Amino acid sequence: MENSDLRAAGPGGRRGLAITLVLLALLSLAVRLVQPLWPDTSVYLLHTRTWLETGNRYSDSHDSKGPLLIWLSAPVVRLVGAGAPAAGLLRGFAALVTAGVIWTLLRRRAPAGRSPWLPAALVVVLPVAPSLWGDSLRPENYATALAAVVLLLGHRGTRGAFCAAGALTAATFFLKSVLILPPALILTGLLVHRTWTHRRIPWADAGAMAGGALLAVGLILGALAATDSLPDWWRQTVTWPAEYRQAAPSPAPAATTGLTARALALYKATDDPHRPWLMPLKIPATLIRSGMAPLFLLALVMIWRTVGRWSALHALIGCWILGELFKLGLEYRRWMYPAAGLIPPLLLWIGLAPTGPRRVRWLPELTMLVVLPMLVGLLAHAGTLARARLTGAPLGPYEELAGQLRDIYRPGETLLVLDNNYALHLLLPAPPPPPVLSLHAAMVNPAERGALQRTIQASPPDWLVGRELAYTAIHLDDPASPTVKVIERVGELCLSGPYPLVVTNGSAWARHRAPP
Repeated sequence: MENSDLRAAGPGGRRGLAITLVLLALLSLAVRLVQPLWPDTSVYLLHTRTWLETGNRYSDSHDSKGPLLIWLSAPVVRLVGAGAPAAGLLRGFAALVTAGVIWTLLRRRAPAGRSPWLPAALVVVLPVAPSLWGDSLRPENYATALAAVVLLLGHRGTRGAFCAAGALTAATFFLKSVLILPPALILTGLLVHRTWTHRRIPWADAGAMAGGALLAVGLILGALAATDSLPDWWRQTVTWPAEYRQAAPSPAPAATTGLTARALALYKATDDPHRPWLMPLKIPATLIRSGMAPLFLLALVMIWRTVGRWSALHALIGCWILGELFKLGLEYRRWMYPAAGLIPPLLLWIGLAPTGPRRVRWLPELTMLVVLPMLVGLLAHAGTLARARLTGAPLGPYEELAGQLRDIYRPGETLLVLDNNYALHLLLPAPPPPPVLSLHAAMVNPAERGALQRTIQASPPDWLVGRELAYTAIHLDDPASPTVKVIERVGELCLSGPYPLVVTNGSAWARHRAPP
């Protein structure tokens, strides 16, 4: 019945759908390569370049992300340089690894006649959707691929696979601590399922996972101790994020009592670390704002329809979904991009749904329908990128500023970028900035802020770069004075000067230090 139902759905239409998705997947890979260097990408590529040059991550650069982000990025950055093509290749490779896992599992376990190509292709396509802010290289790109591989290893069921899965799960912590939740819950679900099935605790399996995790932790910490700084790693990736999260001010109460205003104020309050019970409200709000809600609802319907027929693989996928939802609730801000981690497990569950009943015969077409708004957004974004690249128009204020500065910037001149985007360091290229970026000057402790101030005072930068005040972490006060005061939101960084304006494009500006 299943095969006849599938044939009745029209093999020609399914073939056309598969071709369309392959073309969209190729388009999304191309989009990754031609996107500009947005803030997150610029910071992580800058840190990777610094690590390749000095061999030191936490003494020479300051950021809350773990070392694995830099180590995984380094080979491609070494090969093609720290620029947009490297970021596109890294993001594309991570997406293809995830898609490969989805394809492999569906090819083995999907109902007869169900093609694994649609979910696998959508795993490549959907994360680039503008509603998910799919324009930056982030640790989440790698974490999703690692979680998918952990699922595949767990499904394989051998002790060696369990050891490797434990190692990859522990390694995920060294991307960004909260990202360990999805693979950790996958392994937890695997142990619970095996305990329930065999009526005994699988100590040998748990030992293999723990052994792999300890091996990975030992290797990573050993590498940091030998070549970097364990105290600096702990400070930057563990204690510092907790400090600035707890120091964040509580949102001001709404000025109006209207229902809409109250709902908006409640949603904004989900970022308040002093009211953690509000954080779960981020989950449905993020699913709606990111465009993921229809896909999530379709997966819920498929989960409900298969109650009582769940296999071990279903249990692992369910744990993956739960891990991604917990991660959404624990995010520090109301970002959209973490919702992209739900795409692979949701599509995998939908792909495993039975095909027999008539009302799910058209599941591939229904899946395409619920993600259509995200696909339309991707096509519109691709059109904007293509138009800009073909005409040579810069994308973003710093691409334009780099073009304006190339003829007057002298190699080796130092920059102080008063913003959250450090693309100019990579586009010119320019020497690395001080370890603590101006973006983080308001968030670090007084000692670290003082070290930044002393560095700037001892070696004033040749260039000051920034944007209009709304986008500038530090702004100039009286640029004509003999001593330029750079006012930061928490303290003051005093620079010798003056710094006359050299170029501006209306969105970004560059000032060069005048000779004494």
